[in-house]
Amino acid sequence: MTTSNLAWQLIPLVLCGLLGLLFTRGWLRLRLIASELAAPARLISLWAGLALLCAAHLPPLYPLSGELLFARSILKILTVMVAPPLIWLAAPVHGVLWGLPGGLRGRASRAILGPSAIHNTLRVVTAPGLAWLLFISVFVIWHDARFTSWSMAQGWARHLSLWVLGLAALLYWSHVVGTAPRIHARLPLWVFFAYLVGADIPNMVAGVTISFTGRPIYAHYANIHATTASPFGVDVLDDQIIAGGLIWFFGSIVYFGSAVLVMRRLFKHEHPQPFPNWDADERMIAPGLEHRLAEPRPAPPKTR
Repeated sequence: MTTSNLAWQLIPLVLCGLLGLLFTRGWLRLRLIASELAAPARLISLWAGLALLCAAHLPPLYPLSGELLFARSILKILTVMVAPPLIWLAAPVHGVLWGLPGGLRGRASRAILGPSAIHNTLRVVTAPGLAWLLFISVFVIWHDARFTSWSMAQGWARHLSLWVLGLAALLYWSHVVGTAPRIHARLPLWVFFAYLVGADIPNMVAGVTISFTGRPIYAHYANIHATTASPFGVDVLDDQIIAGGLIWFFGSIVYFGSAVLVMRRLFKHEHPQPFPNWDADERMIAPGLEHRLAEPRPAPPKTR
């Protein structure tokens, strides 16, 4: 591995480690002042998400992805469908801010949440529509056969494309999970449903196309299978079928499953509450007998 490739691999890993340590420091502080905001599940969720994000760049998965297409599909599943939701479920921004020193924490909070140039820039670059468009665009490029052949020939491009895919997925899932700082108005639930289905459809199309094309799509993997023995004894078409099936199956679970949860919330009706004074006399009187309301009522009999 060249020095350049090693840098592309190690620098993001170090940054992820620093992020995890800052979050852990903030989480420990929050345990002392607001324990309900520092549940153990959040700490586990963040470190699990970061570990899966980094595992996509480390042995054995990363080297194997250069030989088998289905290993590259596993990298995508970890980077796009599993790690980002886990990271956002931990509410990482709040934890990291509390992990900073007091003065720096105040300045960072005001810059992100208060009126500032940084806040305005974040609102623009993290807009929901732009996040969805960026995510789908990176997704389509990732599956392009020509891009795959080119990136596989460049070690740095493999790492960079995987990190860009992960960042685009983080931006996309930040709106779905909704634990990021509320710098955008909360979208209606039906928009979230379209947001998720709009990502599931291209994912399903990619998986079905890869699985059922019936011919090698990616020249890089066709050459690898033709010149070297497969580690698991699968040929190029079997490898392609497994890769497409993994993308299709896990994508349906993650995207469509999340869309179903959104629909459940959308159609969840609370118990109806009665109107005020629903049993008043003027509401219960039969039609045509309204005059009875004005008639004096007999006094109740006196009891001895």
